[in-house]
Amino acid sequence: MPVLQCASVDPVTGEITWSVCSKADACANPAGYRIDEDSQDTITNFTTQIQPSLICDEHYKWRMSLLGSSMFIGYLTGSVLITPLGDVIGRKKSITIGCLFQAIGLSGITLSLSITSWSTYRSIWGFIFLLGTGTSSHYNLTHVYANELTTMTHQKRI
Repeated sequence: MPVLQCASVDPVTGEITWSVCSKADACANPAGYRIDEDSQDTITNFTTQIQPSLICDEHYKWRMSLLGSSMFIGYLTGSVLITPLGDVIGRKKSITIGCLFQAIGLSGITLSLSITSWSTYRSIWGFIFLLGTGTSSHYNLTHVYANELTTMTHQKRI
């Protein structure tokens, strides 16, 4: 959970001041809240762009942990689905399919970061999943493919 700051509005001047507050205070604050990006306890990465809309969600921890593990779930899925295709349709075609999944995943993540909402969270989860699915072909098939393309004397080096 990032460090949060709650807004308080001075009734006389209308000036907004920010002070550190808890999650409960931030979610109940009608003036709004923001993530304290200057705090040493706040990790600043792409998730801080989608977190503000999710912080007051009751399933915040579950959704953020799923976001972090979606790459590995995709890798597992790709290992089960794409890697065996290397023996059926060929290693080069399977690696190309993996590259296509990676391109879609990376492009989708990049485009999704411009919008902050719950639907963006779901789309980023899906795109990270596709990225993990495509990555599995590189890890699992390129080593075998490289060994098949080299002579017997150079296979030990690979």
